[in-house]
Amino acid sequence: AAAVMAARDRGELKGIIGTISELCAPKDSAHSDALATAVGGGMNSVVVESDQVAAEAMALLKSRKLGRATFLPLNKMQTNRSSGKAKMISNKEGVIGFAHELLDYDPRIATAVAYALRNTLVVNNIGTARRLMGGVRLVTLGGEITEPGGAMIGGSKQKMKAGFGGKIHGASEVEKLVGEVDRLSIMAQTVAAAARAVGASRCGTCRRSRFA
Repeated sequence: AAAVMAARDRGELKGIIGTISELCAPKDSAHSDALATAVGGGMNSVVVESDQVAAEAMALLKSRKLGRATFLPLNKMQTNRSSGKAKMISNKEGVIGFAHELLDYDPRIATAVAYALRNTLVVNNIGTARRLMGGVRLVTLGGEITEPGGAMIGGSKQKMKAGFGGKIHGASEVEKLVGEVDRLSIMAQTVAAAARAVGASRCGTCRRSRFA
């Protein structure tokens, strides 16, 4: 995603709206960790205007060997309705609310945000999560997660590589690498042009010597 953002900022790619981390902000700062955990790797998902834009961005990444990224094309995203179980427990004691409802963002990207958050509910603590777990994804204010199938994820916190409203981790490094690739490409083109000129000059000299 960092490479895509760098290309957007240089004007190479059009129709790149931004990453989920850039485009969303918690309504309450107390929910920041829980919401960042809920989104997870989706923080770096890139919201784009259309699937055509996504295809062009993927082609750029592939041609420059700059890795992969997840794209959320607004013209193809479908409304992700809350499951019956999620709706049923959303008003239970200890449930703060649906993660996507605890974020501020432009309504135009609502389908992309809903996709990234997968109907996750934010709850106050692991006790509430254990009581309500099963059939719905829950994340606690402390950063623990319970998945619909019963898996539980938790432990010590790790530093997030992307935070709400911030630049993607590694963006500056990618910018430097892309600049270096461009510089080397220009050098290669210059050397090739010089070699062709020398070759043409030699051929001309050879032709003149034959007719002398």
